[in-house]
Amino acid sequence: MLRIALRGVAAHKARMVLALVAIALGTAFVAGTLVFRDSVEASTRASFAASAADATVTPRQGAGDRQDGTGLPATVAGAVVDVVSRAEGVQAAYGRVHVPDTVVLDGRGAPLRSRGVTVADWSPGAGAAPRVVAGRAPAGPAEAVLDARAAKARGIGIGDRLRIQAVPGTFEVTVVGVAQRRSDGAQDADVFVEASTAQRRLLGAPAVFTSVVVTAGPGVGDGPLKRRVAGALHDAADPYVVRTRAEEAAARGDAAGSSLDIVTYAMLGFAGISVLVGVFLIGNTFAMLVAARTRQSGLLRAVGARRGQVNRLILGEAVLLGGIGSTLGLTAGVALAAGLTRVVGRVGDTSAAAEVTVRWSTPAAAYAVGVLVTLAAAYLPARRAGRVSPMAALLRVAGPDTRRSLRARNRIAATTGLLGVLALALAARAESVSLLGAGILLTLVGTVAGAPP
Repeated sequence: MLRIALRGVAAHKARMVLALVAIALGTAFVAGTLVFRDSVEASTRASFAASAADATVTPRQGAGDRQDGTGLPATVAGAVVDVVSRAEGVQAAYGRVHVPDTVVLDGRGAPLRSRGVTVADWSPGAGAAPRVVAGRAPAGPAEAVLDARAAKARGIGIGDRLRIQAVPGTFEVTVVGVAQRRSDGAQDADVFVEASTAQRRLLGAPAVFTSVVVTAGPGVGDGPLKRRVAGALHDAADPYVVRTRAEEAAARGDAAGSSLDIVTYAMLGFAGISVLVGVFLIGNTFAMLVAARTRQSGLLRAVGARRGQVNRLILGEAVLLGGIGSTLGLTAGVALAAGLTRVVGRVGDTSAAAEVTVRWSTPAAAYAVGVLVTLAAAYLPARRAGRVSPMAALLRVAGPDTRRSLRARNRIAATTGLLGVLALALAARAESVSLLGAGILLTLVGTVAGAPP
């Protein structure tokens, strides 16, 4: 039966091409989405790990979060820097101002980036300042250093004006320098202003920071450093969170990864549409194959093949087709993700300009989608092939007797279809991704089950 399945695929390869393309497209979208997200997350975490200090102190709300009522970034009191500096095992501690999602407009009133940029203080002592490749560092309240990629993308040079829209108010700065991102990826901002200006203009108060970065003394590990700093802050009036380098990189990576959800869901939506179309194409392909091979199925039954064997013959062809299509789709998806990372890197988001990351879950998901969808689409044609009578080999026109199964199949189609519509309605009201997926799946099953034989 295996040899017959292989010969069947080879003999009808022209009819299989359209179904193969449908499988490859669906799995390419799935694999491409997963690889792109994994690549960006891995690059972002690596960049954050390079820029994170040995230990970081942030407000309980989290760095980048907003205070209730004011909309200002959550802050750390300036006195915390002195307390942390005196802790055992601390070599140095610096306050940092780091405000993401800030709207910065160029001289023409256009934003540097639609989703906002990160504005930070210029703090050479904290090890966070990049290398100035043109001009100089900011030294006054109306001066700023701009990232080289952003300067190139927007055509901004030294002497141009920028308008920064912060919660305390809008203020203008003049670009006095252009900074090159460090080779270790440790730069974590796009616009840098003088430290006291960052406190007053971005946070609305002097002597406050969004975080405190801590450098460990010789021979002090991140774990012991965290415990000692946390002990020094035990009696502080405001609650603070102390994280090691790895913990801070993970926390910032998770926050940055949430911004990818929209892109991920959009790409998976295209994948779902492609898979949905593929189900109909695959099902139609196998339905035509089963109809064209009615005599062959009857002959197999006549020479002793059982109904289940004929059924498994068609499903075996589906598995083979799904495996080939999944392999092609996985390859195309990885190439698609590699192209997307390069494109995103060129437009200024270096977090995505990284090596392609392929985790084991991506091939598993690609083959699961390709093979299982093909099996699901071929299941009903396979059942019809198994019901072919041995007498069909002797008749000019013959086919399986489907009258007995139509009533049961219609009931299944109606039930699953109604459940799918109900799940979709609940998903729209509850904004639940799981209900949305269940609704799409049930609607798909009901549509395929109710299709004409």
